[in-house]
Amino acid sequence: DALMGAVNVVQMMLLQSNEHKLGLFCALPRRLQSGKAENLEFFGGKASLEWADGQREARLCFERDVSVKLTLPGGEFLVNGIPYDPEKTYNFSKGEKVLVKSVK
Repeated sequence: DALMGAVNVVQMMLLQSNEHKLGLFCALPRRLQSGKAENLEFFGGKASLEWADGQREARLCFERDVSVKLTLPGGEFLVNGIPYDPEKTYNFSKGEKVLVKSVK
C-alpha cells in the first residue's frame, strides 16, 4: 500500500486532471533533470511525458471528446505546433493525438 502511494505522488507531480483541466509537468522537481513516463491515465485519455535538459514533451491521446484548460509550467510551449495560450479552452476529439512541446 505504501509503495502505491509513492507511485501516485510521482504521477501527481507530472500530471493532474479533472473534467475541465489538464495539468502537465505540474510539480516536476529540479533534481529530476531527465525522465520518462508512459501511458499515464488522465480524465479523457492517456499521456506519455518525457523531459531532459530543460526540454519537456507530452504526447496525449484522447479517448473521448473533451474541452479542457491546459496548465503548463513557466516557459513557452507549442500545442500541435501552435503557441500555447493559458487562457484558451482546448477542444480535443476522441482519437485525437496531441503533441505538447516546450520551446527552448
